[in-house]
Amino acid sequence: MSNFKSTIKLTLDLAKREIASRYKGSLLGYLWAVFTPLLLLLVYTFVFGSVFKSKWVGFDTTKGDFAIVLFIGMLTFNIFADSVSRSPWLITGNANFVKKVIFPVVILPVVNMCSALFNFVMGMIPWFILTCLYHGLPPATIFLIPIYILPVVFIGLGGSWFISALGVYFRDVGQFIGVMVMLLMFSSPVFYPVSAVPEKFRIIFEINPIASTIEMVREISVFGTIPPAKEFVIPFLISLFITFLGYAFFQKSKKGFADVL
Repeated sequence: MSNFKSTIKLTLDLAKREIASRYKGSLLGYLWAVFTPLLLLLVYTFVFGSVFKSKWVGFDTTKGDFAIVLFIGMLTFNIFADSVSRSPWLITGNANFVKKVIFPVVILPVVNMCSALFNFVMGMIPWFILTCLYHGLPPATIFLIPIYILPVVFIGLGGSWFISALGVYFRDVGQFIGVMVMLLMFSSPVFYPVSAVPEKFRIIFEINPIASTIEMVREISVFGTIPPAKEFVIPFLISLFITFLGYAFFQKSKKGFADVL
């Protein structure tokens, strides 16, 4: 039990250090964690609302409404994107930790996920403010977000374990991962609802747990509806399986980390 507690404490300490290092020395400090998603939100509102005059299928939206619906999907996807995008360099960039026998290197992807979740929480602040300005307080179902983002969290964690281990032996992974994340983003309902996808292509979204998670988070945070239990259970179980595979691959691969590094 004491080892478990010390591992949790170490993970949290490393996560705090990782987050602090991003803003250390900057004039605005942690405020950048709010300003960055706020600027993105303003850009999305202008581009999709004013330039493209986009409307959400099945939802009569103003420019602000479209930004609200789009941005919550982007924040949810970014939990996965933030954790996976940095994974190829997690082990190679922490070689000093890897070579320490007593250091639990398996927590590095967990630290990475903690940082991604911090970005999600900070990004929710401008989203919450914009929602209040246009519609008042979000629906009470928004408190279910910590539950409904779990599939994306587990997929990001499993992917991070897998990619970080693979990145030790194949450095080209780092060049490929950005393209993969972009492909996943456009094949997920971030900029459009699944209902806008032609029927023959919807199977791609139905088997993509990231896509279904984005849709569920949007339902509970914007539309105030709770998805049927089976819509959550299936992607949740798939995400657990992906996490298990990623963790197993990492554990099997880590024996050679010190030799390669």
